[in-house]
Amino acid sequence: MEKFKYLQGVIVAVEKMLAKSGGEVTPCTQQEVDAIESMLSSPYRLPLADKEFLLYGGKKIEHWFGHIDSYYRSAKVLLEYNYQYILDLLQAESPQAEIPPELFVIEEDYLGHFTYLLLSEGENPPIYWWWKKDKGGLEISRKINESFTEHLLDKIVIATEGRKQLIRNKIMAGKPPRKKQFWLPDLREQSNGITRQNVMEYMGFDFNGISDVEQAATLVGLDVDSYLEELSGWKCREVIRNGSKRELFFPRSTPKNEPKYNFNPTIPSCLKEFFTLFE
Repeated sequence: MEKFKYLQGVIVAVEKMLAKSGGEVTPCTQQEVDAIESMLSSPYRLPLADKEFLLYGGKKIEHWFGHIDSYYRSAKVLLEYNYQYILDLLQAESPQAEIPPELFVIEEDYLGHFTYLLLSEGENPPIYWWWKKDKGGLEISRKINESFTEHLLDKIVIATEGRKQLIRNKIMAGKPPRKKQFWLPDLREQSNGITRQNVMEYMGFDFNGISDVEQAATLVGLDVDSYLEELSGWKCREVIRNGSKRELFFPRSTPKNEPKYNFNPTIPSCLKEFFTLFE
């Protein structure tokens, strides 16, 4: 295996981080990486980018994991228990949920969410995030990074500059992808609208909080509602409910003169883009 084919940019960023804050990096041995890989379902193997990360700093990278110092230890324990904790989380929201053999969890949290990749998606695969609040099985997962190394670089930004800076960087780069849906709205959401917080969550900003998104957007001169409209394909409108005004987001296909409580069965163009992903 050619060492560090994918990890060079991550290594540079880690070294810059540690040059400022100090700390150490502790790698896994090849035998430890092989042990992790031996617990995977045949014929799956670890992606090369993941192997490189384990061999570079799988046991410890100072300031990296917060309350969990070892990527290797977390992966090993989860595999040893056959992802039972992950399965329990999924089945609490979707009783028929199963763990596919190609799923590999890279982070989990006792608050009820986990991050994973699929062993069938190449040597530097996309990263997905599942949260119990979304009420469903793996089908409601959100792609949060286009590659494993992009995910690692995001974590370094969070560790060194904070979540607001990460959001600012993503907004500047046009990420999450504009006019792309990350969720399938139900009939109630399409007829009654959704809140700004809901839109932020559905677009993948859950872990940052509303104030972080608003402040980050302000830093780059964006109006939050306009940005969320472009990002989601939905339109922000002021409505009166229970005698008070509030701003809600509705599908753009709903005519402005149509009562906001009536469901319009026309599929928004942004949703058509989403459905093509499954064709």
